[in-house]
Amino acid sequence: MGLRIKRGATVYMDTNALIYLTEGDPALKASIEGFISEIDRADSRIVTSELAYTELLVIPFRTSNAKLIEAYDLLLRTLVLPLPLGREELLLAAKLRATSLKLRTPDALHLATAILADTDVFVTGDRGIDVPAPMKKFCL
Repeated sequence: MGLRIKRGATVYMDTNALIYLTEGDPALKASIEGFISEIDRADSRIVTSELAYTELLVIPFRTSNAKLIEAYDLLLRTLVLPLPLGREELLLAAKLRATSLKLRTPDALHLATAILADTDVFVTGDRGIDVPAPMKKFCL
């Protein structure tokens, strides 16, 4: 995928990256799986916000897709560590939205969670999210 993961890094996966991993076209899915293998080799961890639970499960619940609901539940119990949303994340998300008119609330919550988790790499399919240095952004 073109990005080297340093040993012990924290990699934040935005909801859309998790959707691409689970439901994406085969080429994109294979590419993300290769990236995850690199993360594993670097003895790094993958995190996301608990907000991802809600975002991931809307369509599967709407369509009564029990298989996809289970796939996302398994993903967030095994591969990806969901980080809680607390007052600190909510406050930072509000500050981020106040300074960036293009940042929507869910994206601000993801970014705030990533910042407070001292994330090294933010993986997303959303080109409109700008991350603060020294965090790196990887667009799918």
